[in-house]
Amino acid sequence: MTSIVSICNLALTRIGAQTINDLEEASSAARHCKALYEPTRDSLLENRPWRFARSRAALAALVVAESETPREWSQVYALPSDCLKPLYIEPASAGTIPLHRDCYTGSEYWRQQIPDATPPFEVRAGRQIMTDEEDAVLIYTARIEDPTRYDPLFVEALSWRLAGDLASALKGDMRRREEAWGAAQVAINEAAASDARGATIRVQRDADWTAAR
Repeated sequence: MTSIVSICNLALTRIGAQTINDLEEASSAARHCKALYEPTRDSLLENRPWRFARSRAALAALVVAESETPREWSQVYALPSDCLKPLYIEPASAGTIPLHRDCYTGSEYWRQQIPDATPPFEVRAGRQIMTDEEDAVLIYTARIEDPTRYDPLFVEALSWRLAGDLASALKGDMRRREEAWGAAQVAINEAAASDARGATIRVQRDADWTAAR
C-alpha cells in the first residue's frame, strides 16, 4: 500500500540514499523528507488539474467591510480550506448531456458538461475568491493528503520530484538533482496524459420505459 514513507523511500532510493522507517526517526534523511514532502506534493498537485484531486464545493459568502468591498465584483467568498488551485466556477446551467443510448436496453450514458465559458473570478490575498456569481460553486484542485488516492503515475512523478529536492538537500549533488528533475518532468507528462485520457465521466441511467418494466 502506498504511504508517505514508501514514496519518500522511493525518492531516497533513486538518489542512492539510505531509506527510512519513519518520518520521526532521528536521521538526516527522515528530517529532510519530513521538511520537503508536503511542499513538494502540494506543488505537484497544483501543477496540473489532476482528476483524482478534483473537488467541488459550494462557496461560503464573506461579510467584508464597506471599505474593503471590491468595485469589480459583487460577491466575495472564502476559498475552501483544502483548495490548492481554483479551476472554475460552475455555472448555474452546468449539468449533464446525453452521450449515447443503448437501443437494446434503453440505458443512456451521460457525460459531465463543462461549458466553454464559465463565470470569471479573481483570487486575492486572505484566501478570498471574488465573482459576480451568486451561490457560487467552485471546482478546484484539493490538497489530497492520503497517498492511497494517488494514481500510480502520479506517485512516480512525485517520487522523482522529491528525489531531486533530496539530492540537493542531503547530498549537495546538483547533477543528480537536475537528472531527477528531468525524470520528474517526463513522469509528470506521462501522468498528465494518462489523467486526460480518462476525462469523460459516464453515468448509466435506465430509460423510463426500462425502469417501468
